[in-house]
Amino acid sequence: LKYRRMRKEFESAYLGRQYRCKTAFLDGLADNLEKVSSCLDYCDFQLSNFTSLMVPLTPCALDFFPYSRTNSMVRVPFQNANEEVQLKAEEVSNEDIEDGLVDSHIEFIKRRH
Repeated sequence: LKYRRMRKEFESAYLGRQYRCKTAFLDGLADNLEKVSSCLDYCDFQLSNFTSLMVPLTPCALDFFPYSRTNSMVRVPFQNANEEVQLKAEEVSNEDIEDGLVDSHIEFIKRRH
């Protein structure tokens, strides 16, 4: 996995107000793999199983209709202060806006509320 910092403007929405970590997203969903080979893939596979069991209950118990699942995010604390400085969070750029990163973030925020 390639760990990085999220864009500065997005970190608190994904990680909470007090965060000191780096993140990575799995390449795909484990239930699409022919063979689950790593511990992270196994956890992702179990998460898929759990969410599929929850789908029939969510409309009445949680008052929403789930329609998809995103790739799992792995969150790991920085090894030390030096790594935190090296992996400085970048600000959103015009290229990020053109690539739809900001729109994707707004959709994420909408789904959370």
